[in-house]
Amino acid sequence: MDIFEDILSRFAVPVSAQAADATAQPTFGVITNTPTETNLAKIELKTQTADQVLGKPFTVEISLDTGTIEIIEYQVVLEFEANKLSVIDSSPSQEGNQVEFIDDVFDVINQGNLVTIDSATGKGKITLIANNADQIGLAVNRPVARITFQPQALGSTSITHVAGINGTLLYNEQQVALQSTRNDLTVSIQQNTGSSTSTISSGNNTTTSTITSTASSTTSIPGIGVDPGIDEIPATGIFDSSNMPLILGVLLVLLGISAASERKKRNVK
Repeated sequence: MDIFEDILSRFAVPVSAQAADATAQPTFGVITNTPTETNLAKIELKTQTADQVLGKPFTVEISLDTGTIEIIEYQVVLEFEANKLSVIDSSPSQEGNQVEFIDDVFDVINQGNLVTIDSATGKGKITLIANNADQIGLAVNRPVARITFQPQALGSTSITHVAGINGTLLYNEQQVALQSTRNDLTVSIQQNTGSSTSTISSGNNTTTSTITSTASSTTSIPGIGVDPGIDEIPATGIFDSSNMPLILGVLLVLLGISAASERKKRNVK
């Protein structure tokens, strides 16, 4: 057996399963970190495409997502350029220009759904205020209104949230204005249809009124040392480029010769 061990040590070089380095991956694939969801309520403006056609109406949806946060009232106040966009009245039979209210839980307060134009600034303003008449806090995760705009002039234009106590706010049961995140929407008005099919939002920000509840936000932490282009499990098994099958075959032959020699010696004795 000493002869066999000596031969094995000469030909079978130990091979490491996987070299250690800063980006070593486990054999079962890339591990990613799951981001913690923010506990801030969201007020979102959504549209099907960023590119609009001059004179062709398009729809913007207002959605609320408060998660587990309960509110009794929301106030959404938006501004737009009146020379670029106009709002198509959703209820021509009622006094005043209004947007389409689709929330079946909260109710619009008196004069809480109006579209007005400031002739001095050329700004249009959309005000939508609704509450729960029972004054019971409820979590909201649904679209609450739709706005139909008609493009009036070529170029880029934005629909933005108004900040401050007279702007977009959510209120809890204690009538405290809560922190929230919201997006402004930018569209491009063209003579013909564009190629973009995704919702475009810009100016993502967090606003706080003078009286707010305590809230915080978290940021997703990317995986450390992981190439974002990796979409397959890396090949991290044992690989030996020293022709191991051939070496094992030679060892088996030598082992057979050694065994035959030992038997011959015993027979001679």
